Amino acid sequence: ETALDIHSLPITVADDDSLRSWKFPVPPRAGGSCSRKLALEPFDALGAAQAAVPGSSEQDTLRRLRSLRAICAAVAERTSAQWCGVYQVVEPGGGGGLSEFGGDDGAANLLKLAYVGAPSRPYFPLTAAFSEGSNNSTVAMSGRAVVYHDVLSLPGDAPYYVCD
Repeated sequence: ETALDIHSLPITVADDDSLRSWKFPVPPRAGGSCSRKLALEPFDALGAAQAAVPGSSEQDTLRRLRSLRAICAAVAERTSAQWCGVYQVVEPGGGGGLSEFGGDDGAANLLKLAYVGAPSRPYFPLTAAFSEGSNNSTVAMSGRAVVYHDVLSLPGDAPYYVCD
């Protein structure tokens, strides 16, 4: 199979609203990884992505998010995946408020920049405690891939969750 040529992907501006903000599951009050209930206010994805790259303009950030979403869509299509996302590590100290979106104000977090599939949390704390229940945090902290071929056959204590 040939590699994905990212320069030939269709990138559209028609759906920029879905890049600017999106719905996400209400983070749990303690422990756990998500809720089936969506938050009332959408996540400011554009603002978070722009803050993650100091000095970037709104247009530069939208262009980057369009490209990342196109990559997610192409990977999901090629692999028949129901969900695909791209994340960036963001360091603590940006004024806080990440816990409202599932993050940890005192630690580095993964920030979801673009995705295709069902809504999920915007931030994944990069802490040992959180990684026990999160394959996203585990991969980011270890640098090693985690692949699940059949999530329905996973044991109940596997670091994987389903929000939908």
